[in-house]
Amino acid sequence: MRRELVLFGLMSFALFALESSGSFAASGAAQKRSVISALERQIVKKAEEAVRAKLRDPASARFRGGKLYRHQAVCGLVSAKNAYDGYADEVVYLHIIESRQSFILEDGGQNYTEKDRLVALFEKYCRP
Repeated sequence: MRRELVLFGLMSFALFALESSGSFAASGAAQKRSVISALERQIVKKAEEAVRAKLRDPASARFRGGKLYRHQAVCGLVSAKNAYDGYADEVVYLHIIESRQSFILEDGGQNYTEKDRLVALFEKYCRP
């Protein structure tokens, strides 16, 4: 994950250098957005892999709305099969890039203290 952040930083720096040197044409902005989008998708995919590992049935995971926030965390929704072999409701997930920690905010199974701590993390990292 750290490698993706370094790549993202290097690509951003390279694109900034090209822009400031005037060698970017009108289509340069579109190319820049395309490169950044590709890097963000790669980071989101790595975060989804980490979240998948925390699930009861990792192969059944369905992700939706994963987004990189402030280059610090990936937040989104995940649904996976439960113990009864049926799909559970979507729940919110958070993956903090620097610490490589993944959290899933479930409806049940967590005590109030743990749930409050997770809600605070979501508030800190997942707000635009």
